[in-house]
Amino acid sequence: MYKVTTKKQLKHIVLLWLVAASLLPFNVFGQKNTTPNSLLWQISGNGMKHNAYLFGTMHVKDKKVFDFSKNMSTAFDTCKAFAMEIALEPDIYKDIFQMMVADKDYRIEDYLTPEELQKVDNFLKKEFGFKLELFKQIKPVFLYIIMSGTGMSVDNEHFLDEHLFLIAKQNEKTIIGIESLEEQINALNGLSIREQLDLVLDAVDGFGENKKLEQKLLNYYQKQQLSEIAQLIEESSNEKVTELLLTRRNYVMADRIAVFLPKESVFIAIGAGHLPGKEGVIELLRKKGFTVEPVF
Repeated sequence: MYKVTTKKQLKHIVLLWLVAASLLPFNVFGQKNTTPNSLLWQISGNGMKHNAYLFGTMHVKDKKVFDFSKNMSTAFDTCKAFAMEIALEPDIYKDIFQMMVADKDYRIEDYLTPEELQKVDNFLKKEFGFKLELFKQIKPVFLYIIMSGTGMSVDNEHFLDEHLFLIAKQNEKTIIGIESLEEQINALNGLSIREQLDLVLDAVDGFGENKKLEQKLLNYYQKQQLSEIAQLIEESSNEKVTELLLTRRNYVMADRIAVFLPKESVFIAIGAGHLPGKEGVIELLRKKGFTVEPVF
């Protein structure tokens, strides 16, 4: 029986989850969005004494996303604090693994037919070199996430958010975690086991097409085309996943960002999919009285 026993194996699986988190199928908009083409936004007003910046990331290691503009680098360097979705403290990988484990009475055989089990097992062995046995006690949504994001290259040591976090730590910036690990995991737990396994089966069936879409997404990101990113993500819509993992989190993030914005200059890095739209973080901050403008 395969088991996740080594630190290297554990970190590999956990990083895949962090890498792919922004690639889940979100239904972002009900109509075409026209957000300006910029990943970097300046936040001011509402009594703030310091400017702040909001930057859209992709949770990947592909070197194509590391081509930072001069404005982005300057904004990052001049801020005294760095905020990200989850602060990457040393014990986070151990904590994530503990939360990935399913209830002791969970048996994947109770939900999938023998044919479906064989189909998933064959897929994992072919594409990843893993047997399904390795993941039988892991919540299915994490198996789905591991199967996502494969259209991206892995040619940088750290994924983008982690790269920025490490630079911020090196420069002794204040580190702010906008969400807790428990909150993100609980959002995933909002999906039933049946819904999670349906995502797994869909990922197997649509593997080739998903890789093409991920490459298109990466191309839009390089061009900073938030509107196109939003429209592309909308094409793979799942209303419940959208509500749990995007919309609700947008409101939580905007509320918490609004609290620490007046305290000191801060560079905020969150997944680019959280920025645009009527219920995106940009508009939610504007509704709170902040001025949020693109930096070109």
